[in-house]
Amino acid sequence: MSTTTLRAPRVRPGETLGIALESVRTHRTRSLLTVLGIWIGIASVTLTVGLGQGAQQKVAEQIDSLGSNLLVVSPGSSTTGGVRGGRGTATTLTVADAQALADPAVAPDVAHVAPVRTTSAVLTEGATTWTTSVTATTPDWLDVRARTLGSGRFLTAADETTAAHVLVLGETTVSELGLRPGVGSTVTLGGTAFTVVGVLAASGSTGSTDEDDLAVLPMSTADQVLGSTATGSVSSIYLQGTSGDRLSAPTRRRTPPSRPGTTPGPRPPAARAGRRPRTSRSPASSRSCRPPRRRRGRSRCSSRASPGSRCWSAASAS
Repeated sequence: MSTTTLRAPRVRPGETLGIALESVRTHRTRSLLTVLGIWIGIASVTLTVGLGQGAQQKVAEQIDSLGSNLLVVSPGSSTTGGVRGGRGTATTLTVADAQALADPAVAPDVAHVAPVRTTSAVLTEGATTWTTSVTATTPDWLDVRARTLGSGRFLTAADETTAAHVLVLGETTVSELGLRPGVGSTVTLGGTAFTVVGVLAASGSTGSTDEDDLAVLPMSTADQVLGSTATGSVSSIYLQGTSGDRLSAPTRRRTPPSRPGTTPGPRPPAARAGRRPRTSRSPASSRSCRPPRRRRGRSRCSSRASPGSRCWSAASAS
């Protein structure tokens, strides 16, 4: 008896394509909705990914504008009459500290150093007055803070050396004083006339602080016009490292400029590992502080107890 093997007929690729096109023509509405759904899905994914990447890039740009390799050194707190002030009220941070940190032998990974002394003062232009934040600093401040100029120039080393009466203003300060144009205008600060040599480009706000409402002048000029402290203290010191990865190296160095010739000693191994160092105790003291062990159900007396001695078990005593 012979068996016959049945084989399914092979469909040619052209026939498959023809069947698909015929199905699309037959169900036009369904095909259109399918294509529309695919298009909407692709557009949604593309838009979502684009918005996410754009937001990530914007945040990265804002962080870079603050300075990923920026380090701010602030003084500690002060104590007056037994009352402890807040952080930053001490006058222990001086210009000498900034000069020492600018020395490559002390901090080779620091590219720029800018000491800063901030205060609030009134600027006057004609009959217009405006209270703004006055920042006394050095020419490196512009690079350390990653700010740019909208017009004019910034402070120079010659301005610092000669204590020149020059100012660099922010956009908000220029607008409030009505200085148009800002560069070349004359304003009064502390009863002294200053020439505006530059205007900073708009930077926006950080929290509730307007970064464009400020006036920048040389540190030496501020000492003459606004008065200097007895110790030459500053509010903070801005450090810009050669890179963000290497900036942590200067923070681990302890080189107080006010006490030259002193170098930090090596830290103990336990402190380097972040553990509390152990204190050793003599065997005698450890045994004396250890309470005696009491075992239940066993006699506290030895089998060699003398006749007439009192001996009882811990279990019976309890």
